[in-house]
Amino acid sequence: MDCCAEQALRALDAGTTRALVDDGGWLAVSRLARQFPQLGGSQYLTCRLGPDARRRVDWRIAVTRLARHRCLVPAFASSAELAPFNRLLERWCSRRSSMNEIVPVAWLEFDDVRAGLRRDASVCACIVPSYIDPFAPIASLPPDQQVRALVELTEVIRGTPGSVSERALLSASVRALPPGAHWIHLSVLAAREPVEIELYGVFPQHSLLPYLERIAWPGDTRRVADLLARYCPVARTGSSLYVEFPLTRALERGEATLGICFSRQQLHASLETDPRRPALLRALCEDALCNAEQASALAAWQREPAPRSAMAGAHDPLERWFDLTLLYRTGQPLLAKAGLGLAAVPGAAHVW
Repeated sequence: MDCCAEQALRALDAGTTRALVDDGGWLAVSRLARQFPQLGGSQYLTCRLGPDARRRVDWRIAVTRLARHRCLVPAFASSAELAPFNRLLERWCSRRSSMNEIVPVAWLEFDDVRAGLRRDASVCACIVPSYIDPFAPIASLPPDQQVRALVELTEVIRGTPGSVSERALLSASVRALPPGAHWIHLSVLAAREPVEIELYGVFPQHSLLPYLERIAWPGDTRRVADLLARYCPVARTGSSLYVEFPLTRALERGEATLGICFSRQQLHASLETDPRRPALLRALCEDALCNAEQASALAAWQREPAPRSAMAGAHDPLERWFDLTLLYRTGQPLLAKAGLGLAAVPGAAHVW
């Protein structure tokens, strides 16, 4: 069984990452984790990089299918801010629901931990049953079933029926997928106003730009092509691009945003296998999207021996890794973010 999130965080030396997450950020995320001792397993602290990086930290923590029943306790259910997740949990635990077998893992997402729980927490759900092992071949649901799952998850998490246009967007996002592309996660960003829907998936490298044009994405695909040429050589990506796609913001509100993600799967399928990502961090520093102190802190997070967790047992070290995301936003500078990954149990580190 995973140790609780707060115990895992407490086992870390926050000083090694002060260039990424300051003491106030560590204190805030630890305080939030302490409120929910039922939560354990893989977690991410997401921070901004670059010279103008704010000390904002977002926190995500996984709840697997096997651990979901731990959250079926009155203290967890009574938190009004967790209502979106509790609605998912109730459907997910029901044997009569298709979600019971479709969703292998879900995430609670807290925007800006310093703000505490002032709004509903966002929820992310995986819609690829085989993704309990994200290094295994992806076996997506058939398109019709995938659309139904996306619509049902959105409506359950948000607690309101979707509009005709929203269902059409979800359907189009699936049916326009090229061969070899998959949507993996659906996020309902309940903390945003208005609530936003975001998708995360993987595309064959050559197919992303045609897909964006096919669905009438309002951004500048030539600018995205330049970004891919600069930061995504095949030697780094293994010919697979992982993307965050803010669906409703882009296709309903016309605000083009796109995240290009550098995930651990690429380290297993490309020529750049060093988990410290020196070549990518060097390019980000050259372009002033990251600074040398931040790059060193990221390398140290990955390189340093994982400390032992008192709750995990003598043979269960904390695993650490980091992912990077480049966020394209029309009319705004490119933004780099780092996701500091942490898991108390080796097996849990492979679920996100």
